[in-house]
Amino acid sequence: MDPRLQSSFIPKKPLMEHSAASVRPVQKASLFLVIAIVVFVIMIGLAGAVYFYNSYLGQKIVTLQQEIAATQQKYLAANSSFDKYARLDLRIQTANEILANHFAVSSVFSLLEKDTVKNVRFNSFTFSITGTSTPLISMAGQAKSFNSISVQSDVFRQDPSIKNPVFSGVGLDDKGNVSFHVDAALSPSVLFYTNALNMLSAPDSAASSQTVPSQSGTTSSKVTN
Repeated sequence: MDPRLQSSFIPKKPLMEHSAASVRPVQKASLFLVIAIVVFVIMIGLAGAVYFYNSYLGQKIVTLQQEIAATQQKYLAANSSFDKYARLDLRIQTANEILANHFAVSSVFSLLEKDTVKNVRFNSFTFSITGTSTPLISMAGQAKSFNSISVQSDVFRQDPSIKNPVFSGVGLDDKGNVSFHVDAALSPSVLFYTNALNMLSAPDSAASSQTVPSQSGTTSSKVTN
């Protein structure tokens, strides 16, 4: 046999090199699979976290919207109460202004009742207001004596609400009474409603402290005939 054709079953290279080369692709595939699984798990975890976070934000938004709505209702209720009290205050102020500027002619009679002395009476009464808003009164009356008229004149002059009282037409009538006529201006404040209430509540009158002197007595008063 030709020595060149002899075959040998003894491998010329080690078998380990072939085994190592076949294992390397398997190890690489396993590493990629583990990485893919880890990434997948992480993605699932992130997706779950995002879902629960979105759910939390939705509930938080709903809670905030409810709180805002409740605050708006309280504000509207408080604003409505403020407007109601403001309107009430305006009405009270308007009522006070009306009362303060309201003319009560009845207060004139209260004033005359307070200032009329004994033994004097008035038979007629005329009331008017000038263009300057000055109240005027004109009255005719009777007295028991001339001294009564003199005292009545003094009482009118001492009252600051009665301005410039002038007595005229003084004379005796057929029954022996002294008739007279008086004209005077009044302070505008006399007609104010609030002053009228104060005047009605006055306990004592100025005329009650006046005593009419006897016929022979003397008084100082300006009386014109």
